Amino acid sequence: MKIDRIKLLNIDKNTLEFIEKSCQRDGFYTFSSEDAHDERERIVSTSGSHNCGGRCVIKAHVKYNRIVRISTEDDIPDTEKVPQLRGCLRCRAYRNRIYNCDRLKYPMKRIGKRGEGKFKPITWQEALDITADNLKRIMHKYGPDSIYIQYATGNEGKLSEKAWMKRLLGMYGGYLSYYGNYSTACTQTATPYTFGTIYTGNSREDWVNSRLIILLGFNPADTIHGTNTAYYLKMARNAGAKIISIDPIYSNTAVALADKWIPVRPTTDN
Repeated sequence: MKIDRIKLLNIDKNTLEFIEKSCQRDGFYTFSSEDAHDERERIVSTSGSHNCGGRCVIKAHVKYNRIVRISTEDDIPDTEKVPQLRGCLRCRAYRNRIYNCDRLKYPMKRIGKRGEGKFKPITWQEALDITADNLKRIMHKYGPDSIYIQYATGNEGKLSEKAWMKRLLGMYGGYLSYYGNYSTACTQTATPYTFGTIYTGNSREDWVNSRLIILLGFNPADTIHGTNTAYYLKMARNAGAKIISIDPIYSNTAVALADKWIPVRPTTDN
């Protein structure tokens, strides 16, 4: 199929204009030169809680009860051996997630058939009542095994993480949990047979003494897995270590940090 580049660019331009106008209704993309220097601005220390392995310390600059920008760690000296725990661009763009024009600001109740996409806004009290009534009904009729808590569901921030829900349901009679997860289940299964223990390995600072580092499905350039992990891999590579990335995806880690990329076909490793 032949693609008209002019028409394609026009479509992209119109789409971007629509998105910009849609988001401007909340003043999200409206800035002034005074935003960064207003005397009424206050700084709130927080962290990126979007299921990231970095958990970097970030600073939210708040004015008129809205975040105007986000900065990162700059209080400690930045040295080659002990670099600052600086948040990446994804972390600094956390404001985009909070104020995204498509984010729900109030509970929505389905009024049509499932999958039909018809909802209406309701109050928080209505939402809590509906949730509580159905929780009581299901628990009474089917028992605690009918209430399941999914791994990494919703917001993993401390105000709404699953620990509090587990505590609540545990006091209410129990719930159905899970075995393993998409994060470390494979590691916890394989390492006892390989190394004799679940958790093993040296600290990242010791990687510079390695001659060979194998990254098996490990993509710290994107998943972070502890702030500055990619930095320590780069230091090890500069010190002469050979890095091999085994991953079905040609990830940013494979591109920027590995000497060799070995692609594998999913579900064929057994």
